[in-house]
Amino acid sequence: MNYTIKDVLDKLIEIEINMSSIYEHISNLQFDEKYMNLKVLAKVMCNEERRHAAYFKQIKNDISADENIEIDFLTYDKISTLIYEFANKIHEFNKYSVKEFLKDIFNFEKENVALLIYIKGKIAKTSLSVNSTNYKILSQLIDEENEHVKNIGKYL
Repeated sequence: MNYTIKDVLDKLIEIEINMSSIYEHISNLQFDEKYMNLKVLAKVMCNEERRHAAYFKQIKNDISADENIEIDFLTYDKISTLIYEFANKIHEFNKYSVKEFLKDIFNFEKENVALLIYIKGKIAKTSLSVNSTNYKILSQLIDEENEHVKNIGKYL
């Protein structure tokens, strides 16, 4: 089986969807009135992760057949393993302090950017071109996630 950037995007979309589910769960928890800000923040993050998933899906759908460049098996295996490890590291967020919850979100998003940079590096090593579609797509995703981190960081 040949792997492509679409396979990588599927895994990244799954992470975004899982995160939106976690945030949605937190936003639906029954808290005292004093935790209402935390619920609102969780709802905002849920919507943001859904927006990311939709953005990633749109990028995936916009890839034409001739742009869907194969990724060699060893590179894909390394990328897939790292994504799997990252997805399984998703931990329980602090749900009792808005500030701590925000710090947890910020740290998670920074790790997400690091994951994308690693994947981009692996793709760059094998494609030998920073002009490849795979490289450009990963650059778009990194830009989107960096903007997300920057916006969250404003509130810390």
